[in-house]
Amino acid sequence: LISNSYNITRICLENGALAASISGNGPAIAAVVNEGKVQKIKSILSNLDGRVIVSGTNNQKASAVREVG
Repeated sequence: LISNSYNITRICLENGALAASISGNGPAIAAVVNEGKVQKIKSILSNLDGRVIVSGTNNQKASAVREVG
């Protein structure tokens, strides 16, 4: 459980995150940031227990690879 969940999302937003959220009472925290703010938000989240995973977005439309049925 993340005891300061409100504070960590607020801190992310105040430091440039476009959005920040926590999965229930934890354990996952997600923040959406522009590329220029990744290291700053990563540094903030690195102060918590756990690990930080940086991922990109996929802006391609969905497509069917093969028809089922």
